[in-house]
Amino acid sequence: LWVVLAGTACEPLFVKEPAGNAQAVFEQVIREFDRFYGPFAERNVNLQQLRDTYAPRLTPQSTDEQLYAVLTEMLATLDDGHVQLT
Repeated sequence: LWVVLAGTACEPLFVKEPAGNAQAVFEQVIREFDRFYGPFAERNVNLQQLRDTYAPRLTPQSTDEQLYAVLTEMLATLDDGHVQLT
C-alpha cells in the first residue's frame, strides 16, 4: 500500500532533462522561474517580456559561454541579490 501511495505524490519522481542545447536550457530556466520565483510583480518584471527579449539571442548552436552571458544579463534585470548564476 505504501508503494502505491508514494507513487501518487504531487511532484514527479523523475523530471526529464532538457535537450543539451542553449535554446532548450534557456526555455527550461524560464519555466523554472515561472514555477518557483515569486516576486515578479514586486520587482515590476514581466517574465514573457524577458523571454521575448533574450530568447532570440540564442540558437541551438550557441555555446555555453553565450548561454551564460544571456542568462546572467537576463537575471540581472531582476535586481535580486538572492538570484545568481554560478
